[in-house]
Amino acid sequence: MPIRGSGAGPVDGARVAIDRQSETRWRPAPALDQVRQDRALLRRGQSGEAVRQLQQMLNASGAQLDVDGLFGPATEQAVQRFQAQQGLDPDRLVGSLTLSALERGGSVEAADGGDARRARAAAVGTGDRLAGAAERAPTLGAEAPAGRTGVHGLLSAGTRLTRGDIDWDHPAIRPPGGQVTQPSPQAFAAAVKAYDEAVSRGEVRNHKMTLIDFSQPSTEPRMWVIDMDSKRLLAQHRVAHGSGSGDPRDARMASSFSNRSGSHQSSLGTYITAETYQGNHGRSLKLDGKETGFNSQARSRAIVMHEADYASDDFVRRNGYLGRSQGCPALDPAVAQDVIDLVKGGSAMLIYAEDQDYLRRSSYLNR
Repeated sequence: MPIRGSGAGPVDGARVAIDRQSETRWRPAPALDQVRQDRALLRRGQSGEAVRQLQQMLNASGAQLDVDGLFGPATEQAVQRFQAQQGLDPDRLVGSLTLSALERGGSVEAADGGDARRARAAAVGTGDRLAGAAERAPTLGAEAPAGRTGVHGLLSAGTRLTRGDIDWDHPAIRPPGGQVTQPSPQAFAAAVKAYDEAVSRGEVRNHKMTLIDFSQPSTEPRMWVIDMDSKRLLAQHRVAHGSGSGDPRDARMASSFSNRSGSHQSSLGTYITAETYQGNHGRSLKLDGKETGFNSQARSRAIVMHEADYASDDFVRRNGYLGRSQGCPALDPAVAQDVIDLVKGGSAMLIYAEDQDYLRRSSYLNR
């Protein structure tokens, strides 16, 4: 049976009750030097000296935080407010751009000028998921500068496809509410890289690229389907993650992933869509996981794309989060069959998250 999400975890931004004696609830934060070099991000759920320094800088810019070294909801909201005030993408992630603005006491580089900075931000994006030229996805086979490999903010010099090349405005399948949003530059760059690699291996027959970003909450429309021939967004909608991947602090978030049978966890990695069949959830789409160690057990685990009532807009309105599957990317029944028809038969799909192990070791993102 499908496993529905429990009521655990905040769904409305309310402050979490934190057991400050339990360090196992918090992930160690990266050093600030790693953030400055675009090698890591500070984000909710982390703890340590870097978070303590971040809180001190936010307080110097007008926030009123407890300097406890815990990146919880209050710190996240302070980061978002600061980013909005500075004209940065208010993505609640602290990378090199946000850190630089904080270290300058909230000022912006004088050389940029206000209008020039905003024009550049509109062109390439100012969020901390990728910085500067990292907005540009790498050309397959392009030679990377020395010491710069992979996609986690460290992209090759060549370019193939950017978010600016895509027509985002006219999808046939729109998210609940109708407002289309773009994926983060980092997730988009990873999806293009995975698609290019799949094409180079002769695996793509249907020229669609699907990106599912499990670093976003389930209440957001975190799935995009793009026609790579016409460079047009075809669909954007919500998608469920596996119950075993759920973050115990927040019912909307996925925080752990695996390739293990019986784990009920989502599996990160590049997939090629296969055939449809009639299953327990009606007409469903089989997926072939292509990355050993990450999603290669998709067939044997019966990880498929299917519809489910717990992935519906009605479920979100009633519960404040999307229900969870047994590891499958489950869709709202209102759109599932249309999405399946778009992507079936040999298109590429990347299930993505800001998971350092996957980003470092993926055979599709690091060729």
